[in-house]
Amino acid sequence: MRAEDLEELVRSKLGKTLLSFTERRRNRVFLKVKNGYHKKVVALFKELDAHLSVISAVDAGEEVELVYHFEIMPLQVGLKTAASKAHPAIETISDIYPSAAWYEREAIEMMGIEILNHPDPRHLFLPDDYTEFPLRRY
Repeated sequence: MRAEDLEELVRSKLGKTLLSFTERRRNRVFLKVKNGYHKKVVALFKELDAHLSVISAVDAGEEVELVYHFEIMPLQVGLKTAASKAHPAIETISDIYPSAAWYEREAIEMMGIEILNHPDPRHLFLPDDYTEFPLRRY
């Protein structure tokens, strides 16, 4: 699949909820969608037999962002969605990609992102009563 084909496919499904689509270098693209619409893209990627590599959590100032890294041969695709730091809630994708649950648990614990409908939001590394978010910039 070419980057142009992926952009056309995602735009046809999302319309204006696709905030940006950028090709950084050959075969490496990033797309950003409004919070809540990322699951449509993830479901589409599942239909395309995309491989979920990892999920990164990023403190982007006023927002916290999740970046879902997929491989759709030959493309490397970063799907971004963000939520405000005041209410950092993003819906889980673990119902589509079960392996996402581990990465989402890390985002819950380290960045303070509320992952809505997560099947197991327990801490991975820190004590249960720990209230700081070590990777968040304050």
